[in-house]
Amino acid sequence: MRGDDRGRKRENGRWATLRNRRFVIWLAGQGVSNTGSALTVALAPIIAVVVLHAPAKEVGLIVATSLGCTAVARPAAAVFAERSRNRIRALFVINIVSAIVIGLIPVFWVYGSLSLPVFWIVIAVDGLAGGVFGAYSAPMVADLVDKESLPQASGLMGSAANVAGVAGPTLGGVILAIVSAPLALVADSASFLVGALSCHLIRGTRASHSPPKRPTDSAAQVSKIPLMRAFGAPFRVSGGAALLGILLALTVVNGLALSELTVLMIRGAGVPPVVVAVIAGLGAVGGVLAGVSVEWIAPRVGSYRGALIGAALASLATMALAVVKPGGFAVIPYAAYEVIGAGGSTLLISLAFAQVIGGLAPAARARGIAVAAMLPEAGQTIGALIGGILVGVLGLARFYDMAAALGLVVAVLSVWLARRKPFECDGMANAM
Repeated sequence: MRGDDRGRKRENGRWATLRNRRFVIWLAGQGVSNTGSALTVALAPIIAVVVLHAPAKEVGLIVATSLGCTAVARPAAAVFAERSRNRIRALFVINIVSAIVIGLIPVFWVYGSLSLPVFWIVIAVDGLAGGVFGAYSAPMVADLVDKESLPQASGLMGSAANVAGVAGPTLGGVILAIVSAPLALVADSASFLVGALSCHLIRGTRASHSPPKRPTDSAAQVSKIPLMRAFGAPFRVSGGAALLGILLALTVVNGLALSELTVLMIRGAGVPPVVVAVIAGLGAVGGVLAGVSVEWIAPRVGSYRGALIGAALASLATMALAVVKPGGFAVIPYAAYEVIGAGGSTLLISLAFAQVIGGLAPAARARGIAVAAMLPEAGQTIGALIGGILVGVLGLARFYDMAAALGLVVAVLSVWLARRKPFECDGMANAM
C-alpha cells in the first residue's frame, strides 16, 4: 500500500499544476506569444535581406540592435519589476504595445513606406519591449503556483518554449510560401494580443493558492551586499570563471555566425527563404535533445566537464558554415549548425548554471544568477556588432572562415579545460 500511495502522490503532483487554472492560462498565452516571437526572429533577417535589400553589414547591425536592446532593457526593468505591485497589468500593457509595434511592419509595407531605417527602429523598440517583458514575466510562475508545484510548472514552461522554438519558424516558412514576409508578421502581432488576453483572464480568475509572502528583514539583507562583490560571486565559485568565460567566448562566436547567417544562406548559397525559415526551427530540436540528455550526462562526467563538452560541440558546429556552397546541399551544413550548435549550447548553459548556482552562497545567489544570465545576451550582441563591421572588410566567405577558426579555438580551449580539475583552473575561493 505504501508503494501505491507514493505512486499516487507522484501522479497527483504531476497533474496538480495543470489543475491550476491561472497557470494554464499563462502557459497557453505564453506558448502562443513565444511562437509568434520565434516567427519574427526567423523572418526579420529575411525581410532585411529579401525585401529591403540590406547590405550584409547592416543585416548584422540589425541583429545586434535587437539583441542589445533586449539585453539592456531586461536588467534595467528588473529593478521596477521587483517593486511592482501589479505585474499582470504591466504585462498586459507590454503585450499590447508589442502587438502595435510589430503590427507597424506589415502596415508600412502595405502602404509602401517600409524602409530600412523604419524597420531598424521597429526592431529596436520591439527588442526593448521584449527585455521589459522578460523582466516582469520572470517571477510569474512562482506567483501563480505553490512552492511544491514550481518544478513541474517550470518544466512545462520550458517544454512550451521549446515547442514554440520549432513551431514559430515552421509557421513562418508556411506563411512565407503564401504571402510576403512583412505580412507574415501579422501572426506575431496577433500572438501578442493572445498574450494580453491571457493576462486579462488571469486578473479575473481567483488564485488557487496563497500569494508568496513578502521578503522578511533577513531576506532584505541580500540587497545590502556590495554590488561589485555580488557581481563577481559567480566567477569565484569552483569552475565558475572557466565556465562563464567559455560561455562568453562561445556566445561571441555564435553572435558572429548569426549576424550574417541569413545573408550567407540566401545570397551566398541560394537557399529559398522558406527553407531558411523552416531550418531555423531545427535549433529548438537540438535544444530539446540536449535537455533530455542532461540527466544522463551530469551524473557520469559532472556538471563542469559536461558543460565544457557542450561548449566544444557548439563551437565546432560553427565550422559547418565555412563549407556552405551554392546548391541544394547547402542546407546540410546549415541544419547541422542549428541542431548541434543549439544542443551544445543547451548543455553548456544548463550544466554551467548548475555548477555556478550550486557554489554560490545564498546571499549572493539572486544577483549572481542575474549576472550569469546576462552573459549569453551580452556575448551575442558583441559578436553581432563585430560581425556587422568585419563582413564588410573580409567579405562573406572569409568572414565565415574566420568564424570557423574562432570556433575551433574555443572548442580546443573547452577540451583543455575539461581535462583539468575545476580548482586547477580558477581556484576554490568562496563566493562570499
